[in-house]
Amino acid sequence: MPETLNLEQLAYRLVDLCEVPKAQRVALVPQLVRELLAIWNARGAADVTTVESELSSMMGAGAASPYIQNLARALHRLDQ
Repeated sequence: MPETLNLEQLAYRLVDLCEVPKAQRVALVPQLVRELLAIWNARGAADVTTVESELSSMMGAGAASPYIQNLARALHRLDQ
């Protein structure tokens, strides 16, 4: 499994690359972290939708349903 992404570290790196004045960094980094998190979560949701679609296509909707439900429960636990 890939290493967990450190969004705060990434936000600071982006701020450094854009040469944002230090006075503005304090306010900008938390906003940037929220935006990066939204992008990260949207990508994950798209991946889950693709997996659900592929499982249904391969197994049929009825047979895939328990697997999709287990996947949803596992992902929910990971989010907590």
